[in-house]
Amino acid sequence: MSIFQEYEQIRREMGEKKYDSIEKYLETHSDVLLSDILYKPEHYINFDKWYNWKILNRKVRVNSIYETSFDDVRCDAVLYQNDKAVANIIASYEANEMNFKCNNDPNLAKEVLRVSILDDFDKYIDLPKVSKCSKLLQDIYDDVCQSDASMCHITEEDWNEFYKEDFTEKDVDNLKREVKELGLQEVITFDDAEYKIVGWGDLETRFNDDRYLQEKVKDERGDR
Repeated sequence: MSIFQEYEQIRREMGEKKYDSIEKYLETHSDVLLSDILYKPEHYINFDKWYNWKILNRKVRVNSIYETSFDDVRCDAVLYQNDKAVANIIASYEANEMNFKCNNDPNLAKEVLRVSILDDFDKYIDLPKVSKCSKLLQDIYDDVCQSDASMCHITEEDWNEFYKEDFTEKDVDNLKREVKELGLQEVITFDDAEYKIVGWGDLETRFNDDRYLQEKVKDERGDR
Protein backbone atom coordinates (compact mmCIF):
# COMPACT_ATOMS: atom_id res chain seq x y z
CA MET A 1 0.00 0.00 0.00
CA SER A 2 1.35 3.42 -0.96
CA ILE A 3 1.53 6.33 1.50
CA PHE A 4 -1.29 8.05 -0.39
CA GLN A 5 -3.51 4.96 -0.11
CA GLU A 6 -2.66 4.63 3.56
CA TYR A 7 -3.61 8.26 4.21
CA GLU A 8 -6.88 7.77 2.32
CA GLN A 9 -7.68 4.74 4.46
CA ILE A 10 -6.96 6.72 7.64
CA ARG A 11 -9.19 9.51 6.32
CA ARG A 12 -12.08 7.09 5.87
CA GLU A 13 -11.57 5.55 9.30
CA MET A 14 -11.17 8.91 11.06
CA GLY A 15 -14.00 10.56 9.16
CA GLU A 16 -13.62 13.16 6.43
CA LYS A 17 -14.61 16.15 8.57
CA LYS A 18 -12.12 15.34 11.29
CA TYR A 19 -9.29 14.43 8.92
CA ASP A 20 -9.77 17.55 6.83
CA SER A 21 -9.59 19.67 10.01
CA ILE A 22 -5.98 18.61 10.46
CA GLU A 23 -4.94 21.16 7.82
CA LYS A 24 -6.49 23.97 9.87
CA TYR A 25 -4.80 22.66 13.02
CA LEU A 26 -1.41 22.60 11.32
CA GLU A 27 -1.80 26.26 10.32
CA THR A 28 -1.50 27.26 13.99
CA HIS A 29 0.90 24.48 15.03
CA SER A 30 3.80 24.92 12.65
CA ASP A 31 6.09 22.59 14.60
CA VAL A 32 3.80 19.59 13.97
CA LEU A 33 3.58 17.49 10.79
CA LEU A 34 0.65 15.50 9.41
CA SER A 35 2.59 12.29 10.03
CA ASP A 36 3.06 13.30 13.69
CA ILE A 37 -0.70 13.46 14.21
CA LEU A 38 -1.38 10.22 12.37
CA TYR A 39 1.35 8.11 13.95
CA LYS A 40 2.41 9.66 17.27
CA PRO A 41 -0.11 9.28 20.14
CA GLU A 42 0.90 12.45 22.00
CA HIS A 43 0.36 14.63 18.91
CA TYR A 44 -2.91 12.92 17.97
CA ILE A 45 -4.21 13.48 21.50
CA ASN A 46 -3.47 17.21 21.29
CA PHE A 47 -5.14 17.45 17.88
CA ASP A 48 -8.17 15.49 19.05
CA LYS A 49 -8.68 17.79 22.06
CA TRP A 50 -8.36 20.83 19.80
CA TYR A 51 -10.80 19.37 17.27
CA ASN A 52 -13.45 18.55 19.86
CA TRP A 53 -13.09 21.88 21.66
CA LYS A 54 -12.71 24.25 18.71
CA ILE A 55 -14.77 22.50 16.01
CA LEU A 56 -17.37 20.44 17.91
CA ASN A 57 -17.53 22.54 21.11
CA ARG A 58 -17.12 19.41 23.23
CA LYS A 59 -14.88 18.52 26.12
CA VAL A 60 -14.53 15.78 28.72
CA ARG A 61 -13.40 16.01 32.32
CA VAL A 62 -12.03 12.70 33.64
CA ASN A 63 -12.58 12.59 37.41
CA SER A 64 -11.14 9.19 38.31
CA ILE A 65 -9.65 6.09 36.69
CA TYR A 66 -9.67 2.55 38.03
CA GLU A 67 -9.02 -0.98 36.79
CA THR A 68 -11.39 -3.89 37.30
CA SER A 69 -10.88 -7.64 37.50
CA PHE A 70 -12.41 -7.98 34.03
CA ASP A 71 -9.35 -6.69 32.12
CA ASP A 72 -10.86 -3.30 31.50
CA VAL A 73 -10.19 0.26 32.58
CA ARG A 74 -13.06 2.43 33.78
CA CYS A 75 -13.35 6.10 34.52
CA ASP A 76 -15.88 8.53 35.91
CA ALA A 77 -16.23 11.45 33.51
CA VAL A 78 -18.36 14.56 32.91
CA LEU A 79 -19.19 15.48 29.31
CA TYR A 80 -19.69 19.07 28.17
CA GLN A 81 -21.36 20.44 25.05
CA ASN A 82 -21.17 24.18 24.33
CA ASP A 83 -19.76 24.76 27.84
CA LYS A 84 -22.75 23.00 29.44
CA ALA A 85 -22.46 19.75 31.39
CA VAL A 86 -24.68 17.22 29.61
CA ALA A 87 -23.69 13.85 31.07
CA ASN A 88 -21.89 12.08 33.90
CA ILE A 89 -20.90 8.60 32.81
CA ILE A 90 -18.71 5.67 33.73
CA ALA A 91 -16.83 4.57 30.63
CA SER A 92 -15.25 1.16 30.15
CA TYR A 93 -12.49 0.25 27.69
CA GLU A 94 -10.33 -2.83 27.30
CA ALA A 95 -7.06 -2.43 29.13
CA ASN A 96 -5.02 -3.83 26.23
CA GLU A 97 -6.64 -1.38 23.82
CA MET A 98 -5.83 1.57 26.06
CA ASN A 99 -2.23 0.41 26.56
CA PHE A 100 -1.81 0.14 22.80
CA LYS A 101 -3.24 3.60 22.17
CA CYS A 102 -0.98 5.26 24.74
CA ASN A 103 2.02 3.20 23.64
CA ASN A 104 2.21 1.77 27.19
CA ASP A 105 3.01 5.22 28.53
CA PRO A 106 1.16 5.66 31.87
CA ASN A 107 1.55 9.43 31.58
CA LEU A 108 -0.73 9.38 28.53
CA ALA A 109 -3.38 7.06 30.00
CA LYS A 110 -5.75 9.79 31.18
CA GLU A 111 -5.54 11.65 27.89
CA VAL A 112 -6.13 8.48 25.87
CA LEU A 113 -9.26 7.78 27.90
CA ARG A 114 -10.42 11.35 27.34
CA VAL A 115 -9.91 10.97 23.58
CA SER A 116 -11.76 7.63 23.55
CA ILE A 117 -14.74 9.17 25.33
CA LEU A 118 -14.75 12.13 22.93
CA ASP A 119 -14.78 9.68 20.01
CA ASP A 120 -17.82 7.96 21.58
CA PHE A 121 -19.44 11.23 22.71
CA ASP A 122 -22.74 10.76 20.86
CA LYS A 123 -23.17 7.27 22.31
CA TYR A 124 -22.74 8.53 25.84
CA ILE A 125 -25.11 11.48 25.65
CA ASP A 126 -27.77 9.13 24.24
CA LEU A 127 -27.61 6.87 27.30
CA PRO A 128 -30.78 6.77 29.45
CA LYS A 129 -30.77 9.21 32.36
CA VAL A 130 -30.77 7.84 35.90
CA SER A 131 -33.15 10.59 37.03
CA LYS A 132 -35.83 9.16 34.73
CA CYS A 133 -35.59 5.67 36.25
CA SER A 134 -37.65 4.17 39.05
CA LYS A 135 -36.43 4.60 42.62
CA LEU A 136 -35.71 0.87 42.87
CA LEU A 137 -33.54 0.90 39.75
CA GLN A 138 -31.73 3.99 41.04
CA ASP A 139 -31.00 2.22 44.33
CA ILE A 140 -29.61 -0.85 42.55
CA TYR A 141 -27.53 1.33 40.24
CA ASP A 142 -26.10 3.23 43.24
CA ASP A 143 -25.31 -0.02 45.06
CA VAL A 144 -23.38 -1.33 42.04
CA CYS A 145 -21.43 1.93 41.69
CA GLN A 146 -20.58 2.08 45.39
CA SER A 147 -19.70 -1.59 45.81
CA ASP A 148 -16.02 -2.58 45.86
CA ALA A 149 -17.01 -5.60 43.76
CA SER A 150 -19.27 -3.53 41.43
CA MET A 151 -22.18 -5.84 42.24
CA CYS A 152 -25.54 -5.71 44.00
CA HIS A 153 -26.94 -8.98 45.40
CA ILE A 154 -30.38 -8.92 47.00
CA THR A 155 -31.60 -12.10 48.66
CA GLU A 156 -35.14 -12.56 49.92
CA GLU A 157 -33.81 -11.89 53.41
CA ASP A 158 -32.12 -8.68 52.22
CA TRP A 159 -35.36 -7.61 50.57
CA ASN A 160 -37.36 -8.10 53.73
CA GLU A 161 -34.79 -6.34 55.89
CA PHE A 162 -33.68 -3.41 53.73
CA TYR A 163 -36.19 -2.91 50.91
CA LYS A 164 -39.65 -4.07 51.96
CA GLU A 165 -40.36 -0.91 53.94
CA ASP A 166 -39.93 1.26 50.82
CA PHE A 167 -40.87 -1.08 47.97
CA THR A 168 -43.54 -3.65 47.12
CA GLU A 169 -43.73 -6.60 44.74
CA LYS A 170 -45.44 -4.20 42.32
CA ASP A 171 -42.19 -2.21 42.27
CA VAL A 172 -40.34 -5.41 41.34
CA ASP A 173 -42.80 -6.05 38.50
CA ASN A 174 -42.31 -2.47 37.31
CA LEU A 175 -38.53 -2.97 37.49
CA LYS A 176 -38.79 -6.08 35.33
CA ARG A 177 -40.66 -4.09 32.68
CA GLU A 178 -38.12 -1.29 32.97
CA VAL A 179 -35.23 -3.70 32.50
CA LYS A 180 -36.84 -5.07 29.35
CA GLU A 181 -37.62 -1.60 27.95
CA LEU A 182 -34.06 -0.37 28.53
CA GLY A 183 -32.39 -3.57 27.35
CA LEU A 184 -30.75 -4.30 30.70
CA GLN A 185 -31.40 -8.05 30.81
CA GLU A 186 -27.67 -8.82 30.91
CA VAL A 187 -26.94 -6.49 33.82
CA ILE A 188 -30.01 -6.93 36.05
CA THR A 189 -31.32 -10.44 36.63
CA PHE A 190 -34.10 -11.88 38.76
CA ASP A 191 -34.52 -15.09 40.76
CA ASP A 192 -30.89 -16.05 40.12
CA ALA A 193 -30.04 -18.93 42.52
CA GLU A 194 -30.65 -17.58 46.04
CA TYR A 195 -30.92 -13.98 44.85
CA LYS A 196 -34.15 -12.15 44.25
CA ILE A 197 -32.38 -9.41 42.25
CA VAL A 198 -28.78 -9.10 41.03
CA GLY A 199 -27.20 -5.94 39.63
CA TRP A 200 -24.07 -6.79 37.65
CA GLY A 201 -20.95 -4.67 37.22
CA ASP A 202 -21.65 -3.39 33.71
CA LEU A 203 -24.84 -1.73 34.96
CA GLU A 204 -22.76 1.29 35.97
CA THR A 205 -21.73 1.84 32.34
CA ARG A 206 -25.29 1.88 30.97
CA PHE A 207 -26.50 5.28 32.23
CA ASN A 208 -25.98 9.01 32.26
CA ASP A 209 -26.16 9.83 35.95
CA ASP A 210 -27.57 13.32 35.52
CA ARG A 211 -28.69 13.69 39.15
CA TYR A 212 -25.58 15.46 40.42
CA LEU A 213 -24.28 17.27 37.35
CA GLN A 214 -24.58 20.76 38.82
CA GLU A 215 -22.77 19.72 42.02
CA LYS A 216 -19.91 18.24 39.96
CA VAL A 217 -19.64 21.41 37.91
CA LYS A 218 -19.47 23.47 41.11
CA ASP A 219 -16.75 21.18 42.45
CA GLU A 220 -14.75 21.67 39.25
CA ARG A 221 -15.00 25.45 39.50
CA GLY A 222 -13.99 25.27 43.14
CA ASP A 223 -10.85 23.36 42.18
CA ARG A 224 -9.62 26.13 39.86
